Amino acid sequence: MTILEKTKQLVPEGVDEVSDDFILSSLEAGAIEISNRVLALKPAELPLFSETKTVEDENGVLVSGEIVSVVRENGTKGNYEPCSIVEPTFRFKVTDTESLFYKSKFNPGFYIIQKDKELDHTDTSGTSDDGSFEEGVRLYIVPSPSYEESTTYERGYVTIRKTDYVIDSDSENLLYFPSKYEYLLPLYAAIKIIEHKLNQLTFEDEDQELTETIEKAMESYLTQYTNAFAYMGSTTSAKKGDDDES
Repeated sequence: MTILEKTKQLVPEGVDEVSDDFILSSLEAGAIEISNRVLALKPAELPLFSETKTVEDENGVLVSGEIVSVVRENGTKGNYEPCSIVEPTFRFKVTDTESLFYKSKFNPGFYIIQKDKELDHTDTSGTSDDGSFEEGVRLYIVPSPSYEESTTYERGYVTIRKTDYVIDSDSENLLYFPSKYEYLLPLYAAIKIIEHKLNQLTFEDEDQELTETIEKAMESYLTQYTNAFAYMGSTTSAKKGDDDES
């Protein structure tokens, strides 16, 4: 069953049909809301909400979320070196062997910079094959990664928190979102659908019965939703207490 279908099952009778676009956008917003709340309680679960991007050239990657880790192969397949952060001011020093900021394949680094046409018209890194410029915050690994099958193993791997979830009508699960929390997505979207309906209702007598029915559903879903995070918080506190005692 798709996430969309699960959400529609939670919509109470009497609520007019809501467009799939509204539901899907609510689900996508819910993915961010839920991940924020989970990570506030369980920051160690950040890798579960993250994706790893492979870098094989000097163009770097767009960064839209929190950086979890950056590593680079050192020339031997499967051998990775952690990359240390370099202040953008010193990025031109990383190739100078006499500089304190020099970076090698055994001591790689990375820097983050806002790529903008107005900042540097001569720098072509970050351009696509058709020459168009992809602006935004980008992360660059140094030395620049490279890869050729069976000969060169110097790829970079950047793990970043996912912040641009896409859910469509066929989605049965969500990549980079733990399955143990997926049940919260339909709950969140159902709450938003009911809120939307309540905002549309008038306060005429003929609407009172419908309003009460919808409000009861709303109360039930809100309780389930908030209790889920309350439980996470209590188990996290209990574990911390056990760790402190040990």
